[in-house]
Amino acid sequence: MSAPGIVVAGLRKRYGAAQALDGMSFSVHPGLVTGFVGPNGAGKSTTMRVILGLVAVDEGTALIEGKPYRGLRRPLAHVGSLLDPAALHPSRSGRDHLLWLAHSQGLAARRVDQVIEQVGLSPAARRRAGGYSLGMRQRLGIAAALLGDPPIVMLDEPFNGMDPEGIVWMRGFLRSLAAQGRAVLVSSHLMSELQDTADHLVVAGRGRAIADTSVAGLIAAASGNRVALRTTAGPDATTVLARAGTTVTATGRDALTVSGLPSERVVTLLRASAVPFAEVSAYRATLEEAYLELTRDAVEFHAATPAEPPR
Repeated sequence: MSAPGIVVAGLRKRYGAAQALDGMSFSVHPGLVTGFVGPNGAGKSTTMRVILGLVAVDEGTALIEGKPYRGLRRPLAHVGSLLDPAALHPSRSGRDHLLWLAHSQGLAARRVDQVIEQVGLSPAARRRAGGYSLGMRQRLGIAAALLGDPPIVMLDEPFNGMDPEGIVWMRGFLRSLAAQGRAVLVSSHLMSELQDTADHLVVAGRGRAIADTSVAGLIAAASGNRVALRTTAGPDATTVLARAGTTVTATGRDALTVSGLPSERVVTLLRASAVPFAEVSAYRATLEEAYLELTRDAVEFHAATPAEPPR
């Protein structure tokens, strides 16, 4: 694997009695989309702000291509970031906002027009940015991140405010950045989007990385040796399989998950008892299921389970 674009090592940061970061460590490599996920308060935003030199840590280092952010002569040529899509002058047009940023970095105006087209903002480029929707401000922020054609891109919750078309565009856009050889770090709460987008996942919990693995590996570990079963005779199937020592869980209408037996044995038992079934296959967990399993003990606040409505 190529040398990482971002290296975070042993970050610790305390705000009064609150330990925001407690040894956060991970790397972000070129050619991959790395998802950065975790419950609220896990330290994701603080970590990204540390990487960009906006927050000083008590211990540890955050390096971009081997240097701290403040040691970069032309930061936008090394790392492009979007942390807050509202960080713009509302009376300026989108294009003027980008021109101002480009000028501060010695970049030509033609680069502004290139990134505007790249993010699909050309029809609204000369409108006041204060009138942009959240999705349009996200695109403007991404255009700003790309101005210096950086090898590293960091985006915090880029799917927020996107309509369905925008979400589809964002998935492909992030993949295209990685395909160009860039190191891409994406913080998001939308596991369904990261499952289709990310190659690697860093899961944060209570100020540290509690998992640092490929998306495929995390899903495989969460799937375990379970079997997905579809049957219209759920109670009968549950009885037959429970007798054989399995654990059977209802996961949806006519859907069961079976733990403790291989799929071939499940088929044999059901057929022997004349229990009808439509499908028996290896169970594949979703990224959201894997994430929730990992972070169960790292969530700071738990809501009460809703009571059953009266019948």
